[in-house]
Amino acid sequence: LLKKQFVLNELMLYTPQINIVRYKSGAFNFSDLLAPKKMTPEEKAELEKKMKEEAEAAKEKGKEPEKSKPLTADDIPVAINIGSVGMENGNINFTEMASGQKINIYKVTAKVFDIRIDPATLEKNDNVSLNVSAGIKTVGRTQSGSVQSFDIGFDINGNIIPFDKKTRKLNPEIIVKAGSPYGTMTGLQIFNEMMNIEQLTKYCGKFDFLKKDLEWKNGYVSIHFKDNVATLKDGKFANDDYALTFGGKINVASMALDLNTDMTIAAKHTVKVKSQTTKLAEKAITGKMKDYVKADQIADAAVKPLLNDKGEIYLKYEIKGTAEKPAPKLVHPALGSLADIVKDAGKDIAGAVADKAADAAKAKAEDKLKKEADKKTDKAAKKLKKLF
Repeated sequence: LLKKQFVLNELMLYTPQINIVRYKSGAFNFSDLLAPKKMTPEEKAELEKKMKEEAEAAKEKGKEPEKSKPLTADDIPVAINIGSVGMENGNINFTEMASGQKINIYKVTAKVFDIRIDPATLEKNDNVSLNVSAGIKTVGRTQSGSVQSFDIGFDINGNIIPFDKKTRKLNPEIIVKAGSPYGTMTGLQIFNEMMNIEQLTKYCGKFDFLKKDLEWKNGYVSIHFKDNVATLKDGKFANDDYALTFGGKINVASMALDLNTDMTIAAKHTVKVKSQTTKLAEKAITGKMKDYVKADQIADAAVKPLLNDKGEIYLKYEIKGTAEKPAPKLVHPALGSLADIVKDAGKDIAGAVADKAADAAKAKAEDKLKKEADKKTDKAAKKLKKLF
């Protein structure tokens, strides 16, 4: 400290067992540790006297009492150099008494390290490195929110820039690579809305053949966070049924969504979708059209825009709304209706019939001309024969 430096090599908790309870009142089981010490009547009177004196002194100078200012790098009197702070291999149990919900966070390693903050050289020394890895799961079914249950492993590595270099104010900027080596979610609201979007289900039926549990391995996403907005980039995870890529923004204060998602469904499900579409096409074909148009032909035409060059169903979405009430919109492919496809097929058939009739008429006319020409040729040959 004599050198105006704060140096700490390590402050770590190893294998801690932590139990957190939030009571119905909203207080936690550790709230009493954070509550300020109650002042004696003498201490309270002394504090009020001091505050009154400061207010009167400021008034005499014609100034209002100073309001609390945002923390800046210049408020730190020393350079900070810390090796690592956090926990390793911890276990945290959280219980919400109001709802009875329990959550377990296991194998927790959460630490900040290589902390270098120096107000004198802020351009070069304004960094906190971050490493978080853990698993988090529900104990029982969730009582509220946008999922029913989950068990997710995650691994986050990156950096935090605590102070804005231009304003020098505390305004953390977070840049991390977040991975999820495994995960399972049941009843994820966004996924349910994507699969049950009306435009899609009317066209080729519900995608209820996909598992209710959303499972993945080796998922990841790059995250940039500042001013309550998390920007997601290069997000990806996959399982045996489908692959998802995603990106966009989430406002963590309002949980408002502005996401773009691509979904590729495994080719093994194309047959199922085509079968569902065939059944819907049978209902869409009515009247005399049944004599000319077959349901499987309509299904082939309907499913074709959904497929990529590998025969997989490929869908693109825009997702607005909030995490609890997402509003996905299918932006690719542009789907009409089966009735429109039936009409187009009828026009094609009518055109083909007309072309066939025209070809038959043309062939008949040509045959008639040929016969007339043959008669004239035979007649001329007979005249020549008589002459010679």
